[in-house]
Amino acid sequence: MEVLIDREDSLRQAVDFIPQGLAAFDRDLRLVTANNRYRDVLALPVGLVAPGTPLYDIALFLARRGDLGPGDATYLAAQRVQELTGSPHTVTQRLGALGQTLEFYSSRLPNGGLVISFSDVTDRVAAESEIADINLSLEGRVEERTADLVRVNSELEIARAKADAANRDKTRFLAAASHDLLQPLNAARLYTATLVERAGGTGLDDLASSIEQSLTAVEEIMSALLDISRLDAGAMKPTSAPFQIRDLLKKIDVEFAPLAEKKQVRLRLVETCAAAVGDRALVARVVQNLVSNAIKYTRPGGQVLVGVRKR
Repeated sequence: MEVLIDREDSLRQAVDFIPQGLAAFDRDLRLVTANNRYRDVLALPVGLVAPGTPLYDIALFLARRGDLGPGDATYLAAQRVQELTGSPHTVTQRLGALGQTLEFYSSRLPNGGLVISFSDVTDRVAAESEIADINLSLEGRVEERTADLVRVNSELEIARAKADAANRDKTRFLAAASHDLLQPLNAARLYTATLVERAGGTGLDDLASSIEQSLTAVEEIMSALLDISRLDAGAMKPTSAPFQIRDLLKKIDVEFAPLAEKKQVRLRLVETCAAAVGDRALVARVVQNLVSNAIKYTRPGGQVLVGVRKR
């Protein structure tokens, strides 16, 4: 007999030690036993944890306390008993009066009795709720950033379209202006050439030559503008072909030697046998502009060196 009592005490202590609330009911749904966790977490009066207490009375107490939600207490209690005595399942219930969230599990015993256990999942539910709030906030931020990105992209497209339109207008203007200005410049150069011939020996030949050189410089600038406008408009396509750099340098020497001599600048071109691949006319235009500026901004007595270096 003492052995049985010792075993019963050991079993009672073991049941009280587990972290879950645990209660057993007989086939008439009257309480057989419950551990301390069951009583303490549910905050039940002593009378409701006494053996023989109907499950309905416990549920009615919880309903009247507000733990089972709003509504008629008797209806809520009966509904909860029906849920717990049905097929084995888990019910998550927030105890309104205590502010806890418990997860109940119920299962029928072979003798018709009922076992109910629960775990306190308040912290887990709070963490899940916090994660859900964070996800919702992140989704809102993503939507907000996406909307901002769409707006910025739209503004960029509008700005790009305006810039393209302005560039096309500029290109058309340069093409028209350059072409229209070249015609009177060509005519002026013809008149200047005639003036240079007739001014020989009259003391005006230097002035006529200066006018001719100025008109030539203006014509070169306008031709460069026209080439740029044609490139922008796609009307002129650069053509790549091999050419000898030596021939290009000879042309530069013939063209700029008189100007360099007049300004007392030494123009030196380094001979080369190298070849290049590109648009010869455009390359020549670039080199001409570079040499022209070099001579123009070099002081008398200085030197302009033109050469080629491989890379």
